[in-house]
Amino acid sequence: MPQPPADPALQAFARAVGLFSDGRAEEAAAACSRVLGIDPDHVGAHHLSGLIHHQAGRPDRALSHLERAAALAPGMAALHNDLGVAARAAGDIDRAEQAFARAAALAPGLAEAHNNLGTVCHARGRPDEAVLAFEAAIRHRPDYVNARYNLGAALQAAGRPEAALAAFDDLLALAPDHAAGQFDRGTVLAGLSRTAEAAVAFERALACDPADPFGARARLAALGRGPTPERTSLPLLLRTYRSKADDWDGQAGYRAAHLVAAAVAALPARTAAPDILDIGCGTGLVAEALAGTGSQWMRAAAMTGVDLSPEMLAHARAKGLYDALHQADLVTFMTGRPAGFDLVTGAAVLIHFGDLGPVLAAIARCLRPGGHAVLTLLDHDTVDPAGHGVAPHPLLLGGGCFAHGSGHLAGRAAAAGLDVVDLQRAVHEGNALEEIPGLVATLARP
Repeated sequence: MPQPPADPALQAFARAVGLFSDGRAEEAAAACSRVLGIDPDHVGAHHLSGLIHHQAGRPDRALSHLERAAALAPGMAALHNDLGVAARAAGDIDRAEQAFARAAALAPGLAEAHNNLGTVCHARGRPDEAVLAFEAAIRHRPDYVNARYNLGAALQAAGRPEAALAAFDDLLALAPDHAAGQFDRGTVLAGLSRTAEAAVAFERALACDPADPFGARARLAALGRGPTPERTSLPLLLRTYRSKADDWDGQAGYRAAHLVAAAVAALPARTAAPDILDIGCGTGLVAEALAGTGSQWMRAAAMTGVDLSPEMLAHARAKGLYDALHQADLVTFMTGRPAGFDLVTGAAVLIHFGDLGPVLAAIARCLRPGGHAVLTLLDHDTVDPAGHGVAPHPLLLGGGCFAHGSGHLAGRAAAAGLDVVDLQRAVHEGNALEEIPGLVATLARP
């Protein structure tokens, strides 16, 4: 009996799926293109192409294919969920929420859709709605670890600490090595003044992940249960600024960059063009502030920036204010460039170091004789002028920040061979409800 002719689109798509399953994503994308050349409305090829482009970091192409697939097959819940994931990654939160809600409505048992919808609601400041979505995800999949963690975080944000604690307990019964769950359980307990239990939770978080991606060591220090860390942990630092990079320039009440620029503008004039190093340059706010002052320090300067965060550096690079930008540990960078600069600037940088000795020694090493450093710090004088400690403000503590006394700064600067030539008190950051005190220090290398 004669066989029906093979469907070329079906054959080509089967090959695309096989390539994708074998980890050959780009070849699979090319195969999908061939499918779409045969059948432009092939839902599977659009869907798979969207997934491949999303995984490869091509959000516009991913959304184009997934939107087309969703239009062709509006009743496929998993497709709408994937569309939401791609839209969220592309920054289109409205579209992401719509897609996740549609997926959950089409398939109420699709736990991933409820969980994803909850993450969007939580991120948009609607924790009560997030709680309902996470609870739905858990009803349909009781062992859904991510949803249980997200539920605890949403309950915490909703101001329901006892319920959050119960949620984290349920999570840790399933996944006792969940570092974020142990850490967040500790923050809830600390907020309830159950200090001893909080310390145990933070210690368990460190045992789960000694790299300390959430700042458990700082929390232990704040509770008086451990030493002050040497600096903010690298994973916490990278995670913090990855999440803040896109919105950093729009932060209301952040004043550190302008405080640095004003102090630089007050420095004695120079006859030669200075070489400036902006440590922890972030998105380039110090360079912008200096340009705004019209200072002679900026007009003829060779400006170099160094930062650990690639996301922050991308924004600085786009502004075109630096002659060179480097992604590096700033202490290592400065130590490797002896007498390389006339001025070092640092807005809200020393707040990520505990004892200032090592970073001030690196600054002294990279400054030329007669050079200056202008730096901001969080003020610790009301607690201990000669000391330093973790920052007491909850948001700053969450970022692993430190505060320093003026005596600690002076002592460590002198040990590094630097003179404190000016020290001003100022509001480092704040809003109409509260102000966080800071110090603006001008140091000189004789």
